[in-house]
Amino acid sequence: MPLNFIKVDDHEVAELLSATGTPVGVLDVVLTWDQPTGGGILSRLRAKTDIDVSAILFVEDEDVDYVSPKEHQSALGGRIRHHGDVKAGQGDGGGEKITMCLSDIRSEDADITAIALTASCATGSFGKIAGASAKFFDAASAAQPLGTVRFSVSADHAGSLLGVVKKTGTGWTFTKAKAYGPGGNWRTLANLARGHVR
Repeated sequence: MPLNFIKVDDHEVAELLSATGTPVGVLDVVLTWDQPTGGGILSRLRAKTDIDVSAILFVEDEDVDYVSPKEHQSALGGRIRHHGDVKAGQGDGGGEKITMCLSDIRSEDADITAIALTASCATGSFGKIAGASAKFFDAASAAQPLGTVRFSVSADHAGSLLGVVKKTGTGWTFTKAKAYGPGGNWRTLANLARGHVR
């Protein structure tokens, strides 16, 4: 079922529902970003921006684990996993992908209450890209995305909170969020999310 965002306490929130209206069991999130365009040989030689997308797991407001493209690609026994580093954003694997087995997390890791999606510049800067977007897929019927969320990025920072997947009484929601700060390790990125995960 397409993402349908509604305003809740000044936040845009959408339920993560399958085509049949039941909670999504396995969620795929693919982040892509647009490299700057320009003509001439210098633009082709210029270093591209490499963005790393990570997912940080929370129990209430405490960060307890994470997945990232390079050093820690799996958590919770593989129930959440990163599919590997992509450097170009588009055309080089189509972006970075994270899979979350939400139904299994709900039954096997009941203490997990939220999963924050963050982005950090491994090379380059947010100021050098045209924008970033995430596509959300129900893995059971991945032909069409549930929706695409476009994110603004801050040229003055190297880290960004993109949004938060939150557990509800019956399923999961996605909440759009905007928070910027330094990039780097997952603990630094977790600080961007801490005020948005409850």
